[in-house]
Amino acid sequence: MSEKTLGRWRKAGLFRAGVHWRRKFPSSNSPVLYHLERCNEAMNEATARTPHLLEKN
Repeated sequence: MSEKTLGRWRKAGLFRAGVHWRRKFPSSNSPVLYHLERCNEAMNEATARTPHLLEKN
């Protein structure tokens, strides 16, 4: 996954600061570190389909 995609998801609110990611140093230009397991869970929840959406009419 690209850094740009991760950044878009941060801006969209899918990944929350302090939960899914943090800055390596306390500077706005500092690299971002991700908690991979939590990010993976957030992506799975965001793309999960509920049973009623899978049923055909």
